[in-house]
Amino acid sequence: MNEHPANYTSVHAAISVALSIEEIERIGAREEWRVLPCSRDGAFDVVEFWIENHLMLELLTPEMTAKYLDATNPQKLEQMDNSVAGVNARR
Repeated sequence: MNEHPANYTSVHAAISVALSIEEIERIGAREEWRVLPCSRDGAFDVVEFWIENHLMLELLTPEMTAKYLDATNPQKLEQMDNSVAGVNARR
């Protein structure tokens, strides 16, 4: 048994919402929950929204959703995978 369990869960979800970053931040402030706008290595942005400061939802504004869908397009992911495989093969 872990004597020092984490206060956070290892499970999360990415959800598209019809809200602005400012609206998300107001909800977080009202509930006293952590809200953190983040970039995922420049590929796309999310807003980490920590429900009860325990469970993270990655919220995507409408603008963020378009970039997320582009970055996670299966063809782009395959190209990225092939690119990484090529780098590994040269080592």
